Amino acid sequence: MTHPTDLESSKVRSGMFDERYVLSSRVRTGRSIRGLSLPPACTRAERREVERVVVDALAGLGGDLSGHYYSLTQMTEKEQQQLIDDHFLFDKPVSPLLTCAGMARDWPDARGIWHNNEKTFLIWINEEDHTRVISMEKGGNMKRVFERFCRGLKEVERLITEKGWEFMWNERLGYILTCPSNLGTGLRAGVHIKLPNLSKDPRFPKILENLRLQKRGTGGVDTAAVGSTFDISNLDRLGQSEVQLVQTVIDGVNYLIECEKKLEKGQDIRVPPPLNQQK
Repeated sequence: MTHPTDLESSKVRSGMFDERYVLSSRVRTGRSIRGLSLPPACTRAERREVERVVVDALAGLGGDLSGHYYSLTQMTEKEQQQLIDDHFLFDKPVSPLLTCAGMARDWPDARGIWHNNEKTFLIWINEEDHTRVISMEKGGNMKRVFERFCRGLKEVERLITEKGWEFMWNERLGYILTCPSNLGTGLRAGVHIKLPNLSKDPRFPKILENLRLQKRGTGGVDTAAVGSTFDISNLDRLGQSEVQLVQTVIDGVNYLIECEKKLEKGQDIRVPPPLNQQK
């Protein structure tokens, strides 16, 4: 079986969330450069080669995707503060899981952040993966975020291929990334959403489970929710295409908003059947 991949954003239905509830929308994935070791095992020279290959390719992006690269070792204090204020800057790994795997070696050598001028399309270089590709914006227009994600990712791959490189891909496992949980598509589509009533309902975890969604705090993995605002995203990465996973998030988030609206009016909600039984 060949792992499915589908970056045709026009196939996604709906995708415009009620912005009284959804604060921001984001789609991300990772990509690894074939022929260069992954971050836990790479040499300093390989890490620098990843940076060179990717930054060289990104210089070819045009239109609304054109932007600038900020090296962690060379950025000015003003640039660093701006990236922190924009919530774009990633930190040195402190988790034992990452540090024991060698992720923080030579930090911050050959690490950096590229973003377009509108700050809606970002690429992290040599963080947990060779590259993390992110499309994001304020508000609830997930369809537009996914369209930009697909278009940008295809363009980045074209530019890297033109330079004689390619992404790591396996017919059975899909895209190869550092963490096994990201095998397949590596895709996480998510929203920051306010659910003050639903989050207090004891059925909330079961609703998420049946919709194949997961919740985190808005600070990312292992963070607590602040003021009933959650990061809700797809639970799966493997076995489905990008379009299928984004559609799962769109349908699931719309269901959560519907539940929140019912609870506001004092109406009852129901736990949906597990996703694989709804088809």
